[in-house]
Amino acid sequence: MRRWRRCTTAWARTTTRCPDRATALRRSPGSAERLLAMAGGRSSDNAAEARPLPFNDAFGMPPRASGLAALPPWLVDDARRLLQRELDDRFPHALLLTGVDGVGKRAFAAWLAEALLCLERVDAGGADVLGACGQCAACHQLAAGTHPDLALLAPEGRSETIRIDAVRVLMEWLQLTPGAQSRRVALVTAADRMNRNAANSLLKTLEEPAEGAVLILTASQLGRLPATVRSRCQRMLLRPGEGRVARDWLLAQPGIDEAALAEHLLEACADAPFAAIRRSARDALANFSLLQEAWLDLFLHRRSIGRIVSALTDLPREEILRQFAAWSAQAARVSLLQEQSGASGANPAVDSFLAETAPILEIEHWFSLHQQILELHRTDSVSFRTQTVLEGLFADIRSGIQTRQASRQAAT
Repeated sequence: MRRWRRCTTAWARTTTRCPDRATALRRSPGSAERLLAMAGGRSSDNAAEARPLPFNDAFGMPPRASGLAALPPWLVDDARRLLQRELDDRFPHALLLTGVDGVGKRAFAAWLAEALLCLERVDAGGADVLGACGQCAACHQLAAGTHPDLALLAPEGRSETIRIDAVRVLMEWLQLTPGAQSRRVALVTAADRMNRNAANSLLKTLEEPAEGAVLILTASQLGRLPATVRSRCQRMLLRPGEGRVARDWLLAQPGIDEAALAEHLLEACADAPFAAIRRSARDALANFSLLQEAWLDLFLHRRSIGRIVSALTDLPREEILRQFAAWSAQAARVSLLQEQSGASGANPAVDSFLAETAPILEIEHWFSLHQQILELHRTDSVSFRTQTVLEGLFADIRSGIQTRQASRQAAT
């Protein structure tokens, strides 16, 4: 909070010196970079020295030789359709990219933003898609993270939440006059992690967009975004596409050198290549096994709640809740398929333990649990200790299991 107070206080001082905020920013050299640093939550004690990260550093993804974002090959058709709409002067002022976690929404958004701001697009990948050239003045600025017409807003803090202060600063930035391309592009990654006040603040810009402003949002859990935000954006669902394309791309990444391993990882991650990369890391595999054990211990009553929580102490709360939310939804699907056909239908990588735990709760209880975990996932307060959150959640789960068992005994 202290950091954000410094940011907003600096913003207030700038505007009080000049009633016209846009004029005040234009008069100050490097003001766009400082504003972007604040919008991304990367402010420093000396705002004049704050600089945004290059896109590839910010997203943690491998760049092209030019230092710009690479277009995921399984999303080429989506890119072609969007750029054709831009050529036809039908590009939306607010674009919402959705899809499963790890499909490449952030990478695609970064590539698209760079393509929109490039001065001389080229077909660099041989796929008949005109992306950023990597050579013009705009591309050099993009690679260095200093382009004045590009801003990135991402979750920050221990709670990994987008708060209203950051959104307000970004909305003010969008009102500024764009430069060479007559366009300002703002990326809001993981927009589904905006708190309610931040989402409400975003609405005004969505309803009354500034001339030349383009807003690109990404969201893995669409239901967490308010309906008012969703309805004011044009949605685009990104899909993994053909498995062979994703597999070949995975094989070109460090640490994945066998086709069988690439196929196994994709199978375990719903064909989402970036999720497969995360899971391929040794620590990620260890964390996955630890979470799997905790899930079984919880639902099969193999250990006490206190011991289960202690075993998860070193894992981020965000990761625990995200994985348990995914498994609860999968367990509901497995339970439904078991009732209908006797087959689990689960992903082979998780079939063994989901098939074992799915019958423990009714289908509607699995969905209720999924919603409960999503609500915890939205929790904005950093004052909540992970141990307290998990103990409460696990106690509710155990209570639900006991209620289900008592109902079964009464029925018999």
